[in-house]
Amino acid sequence: MKHVDGGLLVFALLLFLHESLQQTCPPAPSHLSLASTPCGLSNLARDGATDVEARQLSAASPNWFVRAWNGFLSVLAGGLRQGDPLIINGAPASISEAPFMAHLSVDFSSGTSSSCSASIIGDQWILTAAHCITRAGNKGTTLASKVTVRVGNADRTAGSGISSTSFKYHSNFDRSNLRKGYDIALIRLPTSLAFGPTVQPICYPTSDDLGTAAAACDKKAYGWGVLSIKDYLKRRTSRTLQKLDVTVSDRAARDCSAVDGIHVCVWGTPSSSGPCNGDSGGPLVVRYGDQAYEAGLLSGSVSTKDKCTGRFYYTRTSAFADW
Repeated sequence: MKHVDGGLLVFALLLFLHESLQQTCPPAPSHLSLASTPCGLSNLARDGATDVEARQLSAASPNWFVRAWNGFLSVLAGGLRQGDPLIINGAPASISEAPFMAHLSVDFSSGTSSSCSASIIGDQWILTAAHCITRAGNKGTTLASKVTVRVGNADRTAGSGISSTSFKYHSNFDRSNLRKGYDIALIRLPTSLAFGPTVQPICYPTSDDLGTAAAACDKKAYGWGVLSIKDYLKRRTSRTLQKLDVTVSDRAARDCSAVDGIHVCVWGTPSSSGPCNGDSGGPLVVRYGDQAYEAGLLSGSVSTKDKCTGRFYYTRTSAFADW
């Protein structure tokens, strides 16, 4: 009996310690007031398509076991195969879950164009990466000639595009070396957005606790990046919005060979997943309860070989709250 009682005591003690060590998501940090409506509202209960969203979104999101198993099989197969999604183990996202998302079509005077992801942070303001609206050339950095924004739908081709009135990037940004940081840009719209269930601003933090308590919060990356190796080679991005569970480290120099303080390091869950072309400028979203904050925006990949898996450095938004 003493042996049994002792065993129960040890078990109870271990259970108590386990529960005590479990982290909980902290209260939301302070944020800028950039919109005429409360920021960070979304409906996580809505998965899949609404009537106005892309039909491709009706697929159910895989559970954690399926994601882990797919990642394991990918490793056994020696990496990515033709047709494997580069945002491996990600899932379609409804716009009601991420009403802060915006898609960018960017045109340059040279005749080239690009596609990026972005986010709504104010009535007339869109946030993205500086490298999305610039090109590096012999005469230095070239600014885009036109930026078209689409909001309110998980299908990036749906609805009418809004031509921006102006856009600017940080003066310290170096297009030839993204790891130096300052990869952040603002796009202004001609009129205020009409906020509703599918169009909402995300909260822009003035501080964060990504290296400590926020580790227990829900963290996801969103974007319209490519979905397969074939798409990557053809630079063909996803038509529908995608999401991916991620792990975040605020030790950017150690984990991503980037600059501490102005970057955060991010990798997919599992590690064989990740964002890709077209996801640039898209948000790293940390949810404090039901409120969504943009903790970072996608800048670049650590690996030069496997650009769509591994680790990625994101511009740390709180570092630029005064900008």
